[in-house]
Amino acid sequence: FAHTKLLLVDDIYVCLGSTNLDPRSLSLNFELNVEVFSPELNARLHEFAASVLAVSHEVTLENLLSRPLAVRLRNAAAWIFSPYL
Repeated sequence: FAHTKLLLVDDIYVCLGSTNLDPRSLSLNFELNVEVFSPELNARLHEFAASVLAVSHEVTLENLLSRPLAVRLRNAAAWIFSPYL
């Protein structure tokens, strides 16, 4: 499981970090991103991202709706606390 955010642009720019683009992350949380201009790092991270995508699976609305009721109820209950997480 990786929670890192990764942005690769034009085979040279890398932005890597923990920041979410939401008000809480931008104003309250201690988040950090690093910006690097490096074709070599961009290429290595592009390969890494491709390897992660290769073993990933798509989550569809059908998948979500077919989850057991207990799982849906648990997730709904946890959602109540999401502003504090």
